[in-house]
Amino acid sequence: MITVRSARHLCSRFHVAGISVCIFLGATTGLQAGTFIYEAIDDFPSIDVGEVPYYRDTGTGLNVLAINAANSTYREKFARAERVFEGPAGNYNITLLTLGELDGEGVYRLRVNGELVDEVTNAAVDIDYTEQQHEFANVLLPADAVLAVESLANSNDLIPEGDGFAFARGRWRRLSLQSVGDTGEPTVDLGVSLTLGASAFEQDKNIQITATVQNQSQETVATSPQLVVTLPAHVSFVEGTECAADLQLVSCALPELAPGAEVDIALVAHLNEQNEAVIEAAASADQSDANLADNTAREVFSAQSQSEPDTTTDPTGVPSTEPEAPATNGDTDGESSSGAFSPGLWLAVFIFLYLRRKPLFGVLHQK
Repeated sequence: MITVRSARHLCSRFHVAGISVCIFLGATTGLQAGTFIYEAIDDFPSIDVGEVPYYRDTGTGLNVLAINAANSTYREKFARAERVFEGPAGNYNITLLTLGELDGEGVYRLRVNGELVDEVTNAAVDIDYTEQQHEFANVLLPADAVLAVESLANSNDLIPEGDGFAFARGRWRRLSLQSVGDTGEPTVDLGVSLTLGASAFEQDKNIQITATVQNQSQETVATSPQLVVTLPAHVSFVEGTECAADLQLVSCALPELAPGAEVDIALVAHLNEQNEAVIEAAASADQSDANLADNTAREVFSAQSQSEPDTTTDPTGVPSTEPEAPATNGDTDGESSSGAFSPGLWLAVFIFLYLRRKPLFGVLHQK
């Protein structure tokens, strides 16, 4: 995705059913040098110019560049992705969005025209693919500068795999550039977060989605704010306040947001297939945004099988919906727990049937 804040519009590019879609989120004003957001898998045409190549990892909605660490010759070597900077010369604050991995703390480098700006390392994580941001402050970019991001596949020797240990793949998702210069125009700072009603949903059931948009600016009111939610192909929009859907893109008109104010937007969608899905959201307003790095959010959820009742048929031909008794690891009188009655239980059944004057044969037949 390239997101460019110019004097006119903000364009955000999402993946919808395998198609790259550019959404103009709203008019902007006065940002002369601009803000540029480059998506790793879309906006870096050269991904094989390092010691080893990258590949585009789109599995389970990751949408990152990664190194194939399964190839042992690719380990502990830097891959590099490059592109030409499209903005005017100037100083920029640059943010690299990476993914933390359980099996290694990735090392990343930023280069401008081949010159190393800095090298950073991911922190250890408890959850795989946790997003991490690395900041490169006040970087001077000449016109038509070649931007390059490098990373390597390494291991922390914590996760056994085969005869050795698993390797992290140096995954990264996005490079954001924000002009350092003051444009003299008021700016907002919108932040977006997504919350799902559960981490897993059943097929043919509804999904509850809450998007929270906050104006983190201390001075400027965000006018005509807008939220765009992107649903995967197998999820359909049902309803949402001030929201309308065009295929998988759901646009929601938000109320004016005073400095520090926030608004929650409740959406309902429907899961049509039992597949994992990624939901993305982006927010914008009439004003320029001081920090686009938090204007987008994404959540991944899994689909679970529908629970089905036990339909065992009893001798009368009527399906039974009684739950099965839980199995035990053993019993106190040494009898097997595979389903055979113990002598004490036989006696209890006999007394019960005698009192009810029902033949024992019926019980034996049911068993």
